[in-house]
Amino acid sequence: MELRELKCKNCGASLEVEADKKEVYCKFCNTKFAVESAENTAYEEEKGRIRAQREEMENNIKAVSEMQAELQKQQWKNTPLFMKISIFGIFAVAISIFIYVFIRVFFN
Repeated sequence: MELRELKCKNCGASLEVEADKKEVYCKFCNTKFAVESAENTAYEEEKGRIRAQREEMENNIKAVSEMQAELQKQQWKNTPLFMKISIFGIFAVAISIFIYVFIRVFFN
């Protein structure tokens, strides 16, 4: 059985804690202490660090997405008028062909 030695935060007396115990009482002032294992403490700290990293990455992804959206707006604003008209023309022709084929297949 492994023992760990700690100090009472109330009176300063030495506390001996068995490794598998979850709580201990001071022999002198009868103060009760919850005992956390080093593994649990390290685990919780690591979870907190990972959570902080995840939040930072999510914030970075959101910022990049916003920057991409703004860049697309700027690119569209800087696109020459004849290119915009050409793009809309191509979409109009594609939609017209789709409608023509749809009508020919289902109504003939």
